Amino acid sequence: MYAIVKVLSWLTLNDLMITMYFRVKSQLKRLARPMYSNPPVHGARIVANIVGTPALFDEWKAEMEMMAGRIKTVKRVTGQM
Repeated sequence: MYAIVKVLSWLTLNDLMITMYFRVKSQLKRLARPMYSNPPVHGARIVANIVGTPALFDEWKAEMEMMAGRIKTVKRVTGQM
């Protein structure tokens, strides 16, 4: 779905390349910023659907209470409480 660049290397040989490096770095930051600053809309729509549908919201609450109970039990058994 998405292509991700994991490593970007740049060899600077002279002043012109150093200047170009900073320009490219600046542009890459401009491209990356929106990806990290704005969460995807898909997750927000899922949450809105669950919170906006009473049956789904009740199911979600029951699952959260069950998970919280499990966590408390594990902490109690392992002596972390």
